[in-house]
Amino acid sequence: MSSPNFQALFESLPGAYLVFATDPVLTIAAVSDEYLRATGTQRASIVGKPVFEVFPTNPADQDSIANRDRILDSVTIVKRDKKAHTIPAQKYDIPAPHSPTGFEVRYWSILN
Repeated sequence: MSSPNFQALFESLPGAYLVFATDPVLTIAAVSDEYLRATGTQRASIVGKPVFEVFPTNPADQDSIANRDRILDSVTIVKRDKKAHTIPAQKYDIPAPHSPTGFEVRYWSILN
């Protein structure tokens, strides 16, 4: 982020926003406070890391693997077509150390 004022404005937006770098591993460049609340993460622990390192697929859930592929396909479409692409609402497993399975279910529609 270029300006502290712009960064504070972005971080306080009333929506769950995650910004990726344009690298192949989708490094997390910025995130809104609402995104942090929704995912139970801390900014310092996720910014600068590849998104699928922070949010790994749940090996016990085939949908989790398919969702990863949908996200990658969507990003490819956005880069190719230079316009937004929406992934309809679906189930995502996010890491949850307090859960017996190590994951917690969330439902999101993603706009890339």
